[in-house]
Amino acid sequence: MIRLLFEKLKIVVNNNTNQLELLTKDTEKLQNSYTNLRNQGNSNTNSLNECNRRVQDLEEIIRSQFHELSSQISENRNEYIRLRDNFNNETQNIYRSQNDLSRRLEEFSARINERIETTDSVTKQKLQEIEALATQIQQDFQVQNFVENS
Repeated sequence: MIRLLFEKLKIVVNNNTNQLELLTKDTEKLQNSYTNLRNQGNSNTNSLNECNRRVQDLEEIIRSQFHELSSQISENRNEYIRLRDNFNNETQNIYRSQNDLSRRLEEFSARINERIETTDSVTKQKLQEIEALATQIQQDFQVQNFVENS
């Protein structure tokens, strides 16, 4: 019976040894898989860190360019407002100048018309005087001719 127990124990020990060997092989495989996964994880972590660094660099560049563009937009807006105000002022000055010129032309035209009317009336008066003198001379000439002929 001891022999039988010894044989059974031997079988159990052999089975346990086989299982331990299988477990050892499985553990080695798992250890290798774990090492590979850890290496891949480290590689992925390095890649992620590099990507994060690049993203941060890009964000900094974008912030910088955004700031520059904002500054340029503000400068352009201010320049536009200044130019618009200058244009409006110049336009108002031109309108004032045109109105002043129109007013002065009207005044000048009125003065010229007054002078023309004055000149016309003086000319008419002089013409009337000349016609009167011409009539007088003609009458005197006729009277003189009549006296000389009689």
